[in-house]
Amino acid sequence: MPRATAALATLLALATSCSSPEPDLDQQAQFTVRGRWPTAAEITYRLKADDSPIGAAAFRRAVERATREWTLPDRIGFRPAGPDEPADVTLSFERGHHGACTPFGPNADVAHTGPVAPGTFIHFDLDREWSENGETGVSVFHTALHELGHVLGLGHSEPSAAVMSTDPRRPGELSWHDRAGLHSLYGGGRDGNGDLVLGSTILHRVAPSANTGFAAFDTNGDGRDELLVWRTDAAGNGSLLIYHFAAGPNPQGPLLTRTLGPFLGTVAAGADVAFANNEDGARYLVCRFEDGRVMTRQFDHHGLPAMPRTPPTTAALEAATRSSEGLFDGEHRIAVSRRPPTR
Repeated sequence: MPRATAALATLLALATSCSSPEPDLDQQAQFTVRGRWPTAAEITYRLKADDSPIGAAAFRRAVERATREWTLPDRIGFRPAGPDEPADVTLSFERGHHGACTPFGPNADVAHTGPVAPGTFIHFDLDREWSENGETGVSVFHTALHELGHVLGLGHSEPSAAVMSTDPRRPGELSWHDRAGLHSLYGGGRDGNGDLVLGSTILHRVAPSANTGFAAFDTNGDGRDELLVWRTDAAGNGSLLIYHFAAGPNPQGPLLTRTLGPFLGTVAAGADVAFANNEDGARYLVCRFEDGRVMTRQFDHHGLPAMPRTPPTTAALEAATRSSEGLFDGEHRIAVSRRPPTR
């Protein structure tokens, strides 16, 4: 199988150790979530270093350094598995077709990660040129840093300054977008403008008051509300993000479990946003404009917004509302509040 071209290898090696500056008060944290581990979890890992192209010692150093970046004391972290202990995540170099995984090839993918659960894995493409920190070829450290974010439950982020960005030129330490996602999943972090507070659960900096709106609504009809956050400014391109929750350790704290989106063009800037239910169970996002126009999106059975298959009834449109509290765990009604900007 061919190795990365020299141009691609050079591009992938351009990761820097610079972190992004703290955001201004109107900037929205951008992160996505694909799963979670129990709080206060200690995730064990094991290296299969026999095939490491940079040697076992350098492989271990790169991974240990990456795990330290993601550690939240007393909340979530990594440690090497003992000799007779099962590992929650195994890191290894693989080539081409390997097991049930998507095979590596000449595309830009240099590594991939399994599901967020014990027994998961990180695979590095053995047919690339690797070095510990990107001195040549691809950086094991920067790649491990990104993939460990997936292990913890984070998806991709749009900002290029984020470790979880799809841009190969990633930083060597967490950006504020990465930290906002990590703290939203597992707690901790500082209060900030645009935090959404659901009892003891905090979504960090996801909804600055200057350019976002939010509401609780059951998008998929399962009896458990989701939290929807959308951009209200033209620069946000009508982006909508949907946060899903499960019951937490007490009625006051639902646990963030995943996100859907962002969905661009779903909400129109300048519109009044509300949500409606048809008598047949269909669910809608409704945008009303000052000139009387109405734009709707219909949530499918997965809770994804799309063009309406059937129009909402007049009664449903008239009853469309926006709520700031919901049954996020399916049982206890929880109010959502937004921290105001502090200058």
